Amino acid sequence: MAAARQVGSIAHHGLVGQVREIFVRDLLRPLLPQYAGFGTGKIVDHTGAESRQVDVVVYDRRMMPPLVYGVEGAVGLYPVEACIYAIEVKSKVTASASRHATEVGRSVGALAYAPEWCQGGIPRARVATALFAFDSTIATPERERERWIKNQARPHYQITRQSPTGQWQAFDIPPLHIICVARRGYGYFAHDTQSYMWSDGDPEHDEILCWLGGVSNTVLNRTAPPAIPFGHYFLENVTGFTPYQP
Repeated sequence: MAAARQVGSIAHHGLVGQVREIFVRDLLRPLLPQYAGFGTGKIVDHTGAESRQVDVVVYDRRMMPPLVYGVEGAVGLYPVEACIYAIEVKSKVTASASRHATEVGRSVGALAYAPEWCQGGIPRARVATALFAFDSTIATPERERERWIKNQARPHYQITRQSPTGQWQAFDIPPLHIICVARRGYGYFAHDTQSYMWSDGDPEHDEILCWLGGVSNTVLNRTAPPAIPFGHYFLENVTGFTPYQP
């Protein structure tokens, strides 16, 4: 927090990436398994569609190869099925930054998934879209929560889950699923109850502990991902085949 405040107090565009680096290096990397990769860039699908630029992409190295340029802090294109989180990171969140994070989430939500990833055409898992900020222009937790929820106007997107009885059920989810703002609060959308869950922040930063616990659980729940045929990314633009019988 001290390092982020120090960098955030200097108004220079060249330091924007430093806040992102602090976030990944000090908050995410120590908690996540080695198969979790980190990068910045765009998330893409097999139809050729792409998201807006994402500050931090957390992806599963075992799933699909990203097209990256560089090694650490790589900038690149990340197949949507391999991505776990799309996170916007701000030193201080403003009204426009909050709206922008929602639009980034909306662009990620609009991406198509490979058929093997879906049940009845609806994805069984989606990239979790999130906003993390070290500070805010809003002073109270209540107003921070209201600003987040206000921006979540439709269109929403769907995710499907299997019930204990084996039935598949579709749920709506908003564009920006998760938010954590230091000393303001931590919130997430619960798809099963269709409600926004919120916990106020405090001087001990319990809101950040909640965030870290949620990220850790989400990533570890993907320890045995299904195999997705990467060939979809090559074959989408093939017009068709002519049958031939000798």
